[in-house]
Amino acid sequence: VFRSAQSVTVRGPDSARHLATLGWRGETQVIGDPALSLPPGPSAEQGEVLMAPLNTDGNLFGGSDAAVLSAFAAEARRLIGLGMPVTLMASFPEDDRWILELERMIDVPVGYFCGYESLDSTLSRISAASLVVGERLHASILAAAMRTPFVAVAYRPKTLDFVRSVGAEHLSIRADQMGELERVVDSVLDDTDAVVKAIASAVEPLVDLQQLHALAIADLLHDHTSK
Repeated sequence: VFRSAQSVTVRGPDSARHLATLGWRGETQVIGDPALSLPPGPSAEQGEVLMAPLNTDGNLFGGSDAAVLSAFAAEARRLIGLGMPVTLMASFPEDDRWILELERMIDVPVGYFCGYESLDSTLSRISAASLVVGERLHASILAAAMRTPFVAVAYRPKTLDFVRSVGAEHLSIRADQMGELERVVDSVLDDTDAVVKAIASAVEPLVDLQQLHALAIADLLHDHTSK
């Protein structure tokens, strides 16, 4: 199947290496997650902090969803204490249960946003945020697309594959290293302009590659349908 393809493209460098271990010896190009091609919206000077948690039923680095939720709660309380508005964002309906649990753990007023109801509203909210702390992978991917600073909580290898694709491994922590969350969040908040510029400089070449591949596919489909 791969040999018959016009091209073989993957989201990140780990995916490319994994294909090689499976026996693929042809060319593989890293073009990033397709969601990076979504056009960024207007940013905000002092927006909210969006947090996007999930529950994996123990299928994560370290095996403890409770430890991740506890770290999210502690960080939310800290940021609220510093005067920063925090909103918990549900990416899927099943996230609501764990957000309710987080609200109880935080025990101070915190916002809620139902992200799964509207992609446009979610993109607008992420674009206007000061920071996205995402355990949900696409919370971080959409933040990168919107050029919004993010901290990606890597619960499985796919998150590491993504952050490496945009040169943002320093903006991530593994789920079994939640003690690092405060440090990484502060490092991002202390230098958001540099973080945004670095994200943009990494994402834009990937978007260009995606457009080139999309045009090639469109040409191929046009040739096929015109015959």
